[in-house]
Amino acid sequence: MIEFRDRWVDPNRRTDLVSALPHGAESLGILQTAGGLDECDEYDVVAGEIFGETARRKVERAERLERRQASWLRSLGGLRADVLVAMSRQFGLGGTAALESPELFNLPTIRAAGGNEAIQGEHPPPSELLRELKRRLLATDDEWRAA
Repeated sequence: MIEFRDRWVDPNRRTDLVSALPHGAESLGILQTAGGLDECDEYDVVAGEIFGETARRKVERAERLERRQASWLRSLGGLRADVLVAMSRQFGLGGTAALESPELFNLPTIRAAGGNEAIQGEHPPPSELLRELKRRLLATDDEWRAA
């Protein structure tokens, strides 16, 4: 499950996973609609179907991140944490696709939190912050229970 999630958070590796499905991305939409999972990220659709994971709503995952990952967010510093919280709220609205949108840093809520400038830095670099944010948002059932 962890390996699957780590592949999912990488857009290129996720594309490879989705293209391996019988009808590619179309299969995800069919499964999502048929399963009544429209409020869930596509990750939850696949994780539930293949691994038996609990399908969680996008907003539920975003809210959990703020509650259960508060110490991680604090460790990043004020503005960086503010931007990541704003980004997780965008996930709550649009899932993984929202975090990978080229318009993400142009959104008023992200800019108001500090924007792209606030997450710049070496440790960890912005690309790693985004990857880690996605990993934490897409917590597995085991991680969900443990935290």
